[in-house]
Amino acid sequence: MPPDEARLRARIVEFHDALAADDIARRYAMMTSGIRENMTFEEFKKDMRWDGNAAHRKERKMKAALSRACSCTPMKALRCVLIVDVTVEEAGGKIAKERPLEMWEYEGGEWYWGYIGAESRGLCPGER
Repeated sequence: MPPDEARLRARIVEFHDALAADDIARRYAMMTSGIRENMTFEEFKKDMRWDGNAAHRKERKMKAALSRACSCTPMKALRCVLIVDVTVEEAGGKIAKERPLEMWEYEGGEWYWGYIGAESRGLCPGER
């Protein structure tokens, strides 16, 4: 259903790598144009409660992959709601698996992240 699915899959991995590394600049660059047009980088850091002090960051590894697309709706950009399989390994080896709903937008030939929503339990909205 989503266009350029291979690129979407790559961007999902890139975004979650940036999230795990606490790379706030890369995360901001991957945000939808609507967010970047209405929120400066400094505002974004404040909104994300980002702490530039590396000593306060939690070390973790994260893997993410597209499970399936729930829907894609043409708006200013093509907006898709997806289920993403996420595995998080915290320092110390604790592993958590999640399947959140995520919103991504396809604009100008590139995919941009919008938000992470609730745990999907593998179900798209309307399937519950």
